[in-house]
Amino acid sequence: MEELIARVMGVQWREEDGQGVILRVAPTGGRPIVSALGNDQIPCVQQGMTYRFGGRWRTHSRHGRQFRFDGFVPQDQPDKDGVTIYLRKMVSGVGPVTAEQLWDAFGPDAVRVLREEPEKVVARGLLTAATAERASEQLKRDAANEATRLDLMSLLSGRGFQVGLVIEVCLRMWGVRSASIIRRNPYRLMLSGVPSCGWKRCDRLYLDLGHSRTRLKRQALAAEQAVCEARDGHTWHAARAIGTAVERAIGSGADPLRALRLATRGFGPIRPRLAIERVGDERYIALAAHAEEERGLAECVRRMMRWTGTTGRNSERRFSNTSSAGTSTPTGPSATSTPTTSN
Repeated sequence: MEELIARVMGVQWREEDGQGVILRVAPTGGRPIVSALGNDQIPCVQQGMTYRFGGRWRTHSRHGRQFRFDGFVPQDQPDKDGVTIYLRKMVSGVGPVTAEQLWDAFGPDAVRVLREEPEKVVARGLLTAATAERASEQLKRDAANEATRLDLMSLLSGRGFQVGLVIEVCLRMWGVRSASIIRRNPYRLMLSGVPSCGWKRCDRLYLDLGHSRTRLKRQALAAEQAVCEARDGHTWHAARAIGTAVERAIGSGADPLRALRLATRGFGPIRPRLAIERVGDERYIALAAHAEEERGLAECVRRMMRWTGTTGRNSERRFSNTSSAGTSTPTGPSATSTPTTSN
């Protein structure tokens, strides 16, 4: 995937259903006006606004060079944290002090200046000519996703994430929309299985971004985390104990009953995170995946208990051989016991 940061000059062509469009856009840096083709969130495009498009360059036989985009986001100026962190991580020979000096000299344009006009950096006495040239080459190699990387580094750095790995995974999944998706819902990192993106880090980012502390989806994920943190070795845990954990995590405004209902039902494209079973007057909660695995094991046990071969003696001998080979018979709450209360 490549990036194109450009100002929309106008709409050159649009499909009748509004799902396809060719835009005339002016890339930053004074480059020639080009065409950008795509069909993503077209009603959101506003003439005169600058966007960051994600896609690929191609050459049309009649219309020349064009950019085919899969998505786009409004382009905001990078902040100081994003620029200085990006320079320190991406450029050898640039440490914290030099990164600060580059920001003081060129502001949000510091990365572009070092990449495209390293002589200006040398003229300011910030880097030697050799270091500046080497830095320029390094930045050019990574220029394809530069703006998105800047955005993500500003968002994720200093929070315990494996930033480099997280950025690569996000770029593969979401492209130029990565930062906007994470800002809207930081838990997408955890729910998508991105490495190093567990509950605590994503929840801290969620709160730091100013999202609602009592949002029901947060409470549902807090319930799941309470089950994950149980260390008693059981699959199933008393719903009341999990509800108490949700109240501790959320504080005032917690609604454990609704949170558990949401977690066992799922939300949006997210499948149910928890499973619930009732035993008498008590309800028990387990991770949905673990509950499904346990039910599968229980079914295997039931089939083994009912199994008879063509001759009873052969069946007994084969079953005995399997047992003596070290295969154990699994049991679980769904199969032979009731869920155990978690204290």
